[in-house]
Amino acid sequence: MLKHYHGSIVVPRPIFATHHVLCMEYLRGEKLDKALRHNLEVLASLKGTTSVALLREMREREERGEKVVGPSKRELGFWRAYLWGRDRLTNVGVAVYNWVLRPLTLFKISKLGYAETELPLNLPEMIDLLFQVHGKQLLVDGCFNGDCHPGNILLLPAHQQIGLIDCGQVKHITLEQRLQLARLIVAVAKKDKDKVVACYRAMGFRTRHDRPETIYRYASVIWDRDDKEHLEGKNI
Repeated sequence: MLKHYHGSIVVPRPIFATHHVLCMEYLRGEKLDKALRHNLEVLASLKGTTSVALLREMREREERGEKVVGPSKRELGFWRAYLWGRDRLTNVGVAVYNWVLRPLTLFKISKLGYAETELPLNLPEMIDLLFQVHGKQLLVDGCFNGDCHPGNILLLPAHQQIGLIDCGQVKHITLEQRLQLARLIVAVAKKDKDKVVACYRAMGFRTRHDRPETIYRYASVIWDRDDKEHLEGKNI
């Protein structure tokens, strides 16, 4: 897997392994859930508000029936590039002031600090990458981490790489199981209810009353989306 995503994904190397214990390389980074909370504060600061106020605004828009959609991968890429370039241009002027104008005054004026704006994460790009990685594990390799929640995903300091940790729940699935899963995902993407129900039943999935609508809703939540519109305001 690493050869396909070299430079973007880091998986700790095993150091010591037995049938009951797995010791792996320590990765220094911040858990993704914590990084997302901090990123919200960064975005709010760039907009001149607070994370609390930004969340409140988003909730109010949702209650009014508006769709709350963040910037795209391309938009965030341009925004990050703009902020980075703005800092570089500003720092050229700061350097001229500090090392040319300031010495002319015999260092009687204070030195200026350099600009270093904290860049927001490109979350759409990260999510795309995570889907590609876990999709390859599931559908191509047939070997995947069954415990890939945000607490087991790290944002590494170097180059904003993603670290995938806690590999104690690695699972293997057969080629036929992978094909069944692929058919199900395609059916969900096409919103083909009959095909989704047939695929789930072929995989051995059952509910108490075996109602097709229940099976379709369950599959859609697991493999598609769980937003308020899809859940009709209800909890899972």
